Amino acid sequence: MARENFNDKLWSNIVTVFLIIMALFSLYPLLFIVAESFSSNNALERGLVVLWPVDFNFESWIKVAGDIQILRPIFITMIVTVVGTIVCMLTTILLAYPTSKKTFKLTKVISIAVLLTMILKAPMIPYFLTLRSYGLINNPLVLILPHMVIAYNYFVLRTFFQQTPLSLEESALIDGANYYQILFRIIIPVSKAAMATIALFYAVLCWNQFYHPKLFLMDNKYITIQIYLRQILDRASSLDSQNLRTNPDAKYGTKSLNAAAIMFLTLPILCVDYFVQKHFVEVATLGAVKG
Repeated sequence: MARENFNDKLWSNIVTVFLIIMALFSLYPLLFIVAESFSSNNALERGLVVLWPVDFNFESWIKVAGDIQILRPIFITMIVTVVGTIVCMLTTILLAYPTSKKTFKLTKVISIAVLLTMILKAPMIPYFLTLRSYGLINNPLVLILPHMVIAYNYFVLRTFFQQTPLSLEESALIDGANYYQILFRIIIPVSKAAMATIALFYAVLCWNQFYHPKLFLMDNKYITIQIYLRQILDRASSLDSQNLRTNPDAKYGTKSLNAAAIMFLTLPILCVDYFVQKHFVEVATLGAVKG
């Protein structure tokens, strides 16, 4: 018995050390980007920055966040993220719930159709022409409608609904509730872990969009924060060489601006992730996309 306890503790310590090492490897890129965003351009060009800022300053952050014109792109991106997350969650729930029932005749057909969207990606030209035919050019809805049902999210929710005890629904049906009441008053409240996780996935998708706004939104009044920050970086890159010639001790350059822009875009999602991370373990135990 003592031998078994020793072996268990040894194995547990080995696993713990391994996980700590892997966590440090995963954390290093984020720490490096943070250090770059607060370092001077001269220190970055000389390769002096590793994990801690060199010549600490806020110039890159002031350049990124201090631009008054950034407020409109931030507002548009936040609206798209909030509305898009709600719409995508609603459509995914309404598709996943009925197909989680064995009595629903179209379950296999719908599941195969959704699975095909995960395997087969639409070619760019037909995809562009299709969305244009729907009137989504220069239409902010192009940032929401194409993502209304993501295959992975659908299968996770469907699997979670399949885990819900059937007795809950049977009791509600006996009490006179219809399926919509069962879904919104019983199933969704007891599926908070899955709801929070899938909502985060959709929020990250809506917040991080670059391809769709770049390709379909030509009007600057619909510019998103990702496109606007890309423009800031492009302007900084074109002026970088001139800036170094005229001011070799410049506090910011392309590298530090790029790092500040990455952190600026990442922080909101990190804050949201902090509040929903406790639900990830519960969802991970589902076997993810079990058919």
